[in-house]
Amino acid sequence: MASLKFVRSVWESFRATSGLEPRYEIPPCYSRQARCGQL
Repeated sequence: MASLKFVRSVWESFRATSGLEPRYEIPPCYSRQARCGQL
């Protein structure tokens, strides 16, 4: 699980810096639920 959290952290950081995801300003816990809903 630790590795999953690390990967998610890196992915969130990547999206935030790349600008591909304009909703990166949303708190991680909420954005995770949003992604699950979208997928």
